[in-house]
Amino acid sequence: DDVQPVISWVNDFPDPLVSGAALTITANVTDDKNVAHAWVSIQAANYSMSLDGGKASDLLSDGFEAGSFLSSWKVYGPGKPWAVSTLQPYQGTYHARALQTGAGNPSYLEAQVSTLGYNSIEVQYYRKLAGLDSADKFASEWHDGSSYKALESKSNANDQSYAYRSFILPDSASNNPNFKLRFKCETGAVSEWCDVDNVKVTGKEQGSGLWKYVYNTTGLAPSTYNYAAYAADSSNNEATPQHGSFTVS
Repeated sequence: DDVQPVISWVNDFPDPLVSGAALTITANVTDDKNVAHAWVSIQAANYSMSLDGGKASDLLSDGFEAGSFLSSWKVYGPGKPWAVSTLQPYQGTYHARALQTGAGNPSYLEAQVSTLGYNSIEVQYYRKLAGLDSADKFASEWHDGSSYKALESKSNANDQSYAYRSFILPDSASNNPNFKLRFKCETGAVSEWCDVDNVKVTGKEQGSGLWKYVYNTTGLAPSTYNYAAYAADSSNNEATPQHGSFTVS
């Protein structure tokens, strides 16, 4: 890679400002592959800038501690339905359980979770499967608005403790108002069941994609101060620096 990054512009806000106020310096940096690092030089000191990629948020977080399914959940299917139980939670008092749904009669626990405005979608949960043989099945799936996609599918399982599962989803899960998450359980005997607890769907807000640094102006005398923004890509190609100034009044 011999293509250098490009800093198309820099700005600062607020300007002018009083001594002690926070100054945000922003740079628009692009590269044909990857911007690895950006920094700003002020008063002969270098400060690393951070990429505004959006903060992480919980779009769904449920340990079933309400004692019943929240309105985001829907239970359906021909089998004996999922229920909130106190029998073997991973944490707290409650968890979700599907017990002896019936052979050939799966039960589904599904949540509608809009990911509109979010990317980097991740699904996390804890599950415990008791006595599942080859005819039984547990599955977790997500829906992209058109069809269900498998996260995991298990038969022949007999967990002694809860297993933590985590899945980073593809781009089609991002910015999707029709996203759904569901759990399937199909068991025939009274000694066979599926437990689920601490379910999370997380995503990152779609950030500006700009590089930023917040500078503390405490101690600066009234004057105009110069700064320069720099950047480098993963091949250590450096951008042409861009210069700016701000005024402390």
